[in-house]
Amino acid sequence: MWLPGLAGSKNFESEFILDLDAYRKRKRPRELKLPPVVCHLKLAESFQSSLEAGEVPTRAALARQHGLTRARVTQLLDLLKLDPTILEYVHSLPAGTPEGLVTEKNLRGLVRLAPQLQIREAERRLVGFAAHRAERHANRVGR
Repeated sequence: MWLPGLAGSKNFESEFILDLDAYRKRKRPRELKLPPVVCHLKLAESFQSSLEAGEVPTRAALARQHGLTRARVTQLLDLLKLDPTILEYVHSLPAGTPEGLVTEKNLRGLVRLAPQLQIREAERRLVGFAAHRAERHANRVGR
């Protein structure tokens, strides 16, 4: 209670320090990651090498070991049926490439095609593939 002529009470005097920086959204540098399709392709290659080396007897055992379904293991291994030029292109995708640029779904659509049709369709469906192929061809001719 405040009374005239009396010194104010110190009970209600407080000092607050607010650290608002802790609550602001910080602009952290974005961590660049490989596109998921590159990781899936590497996983498929490791699956294939495990099967060929006899470390795992079947695709079903491989699926159990990795907590996947047999169908998923088959989907991943089917990616290896792509033309080597397409596989090389996927491996060359740098970290930070947008995930939607080259998707596993796009690649699975190519697997069902004959090798020559795979290349033609890849040039149409995969952003940057035609340029990658032309650059690769120019490097070969330049040798």
